Amino acid sequence: LFLHLSSFAGSALEREIWARILVLELAEPRTISRRALQFLHLMDHWELEAFVEYCAFAFSFESGWRFMFEGDLVRREIWSYGREADLSHHWIDVGLLSPETSILAPHRIAGLPLVYRSKCWEVKLSGDAVPGTGDPIRYRKFTALGQQIASALAAKTFNGYARNVIKVLQGQHDHVLFTSVEDRGA
Repeated sequence: LFLHLSSFAGSALEREIWARILVLELAEPRTISRRALQFLHLMDHWELEAFVEYCAFAFSFESGWRFMFEGDLVRREIWSYGREADLSHHWIDVGLLSPETSILAPHRIAGLPLVYRSKCWEVKLSGDAVPGTGDPIRYRKFTALGQQIASALAAKTFNGYARNVIKVLQGQHDHVLFTSVEDRGA
């Protein structure tokens, strides 16, 4: 880690990310793999900036694993915040985002917490939901590499973004309810 830090003299953002990695490593050694350090070292400045911004739109499971919801309506919500360049395919190509989409089947996700920073929603099924019916909710997980790098980023949040995405998902999935859980702390 120190070898990477000593050979890395970059922008304020790059120094901030390396400092965060050092703090993570000191708190819990081997949190960040050598591959992630090498990858981070090779990222262009524009990629770092773009990935920080991209991570600002990521949700996570209670485990902390980050993911992005799939779908045009969700992409439009991101675009509404002035983020017109969807770099999902780039993140897939370079190995930060899973190439496969995953699904949350409505009849299997009851009780699942979905987290966006300090906000949390618990997934529930409406009383008239029939097991085995309903469209799945599609999402794309960060890879282990993407997860490690994202853990060292200080991604900002966009006020109202998560609430709007949950509203979109609620509208697309009639039998799935997203119940807000009290703030979980920042």
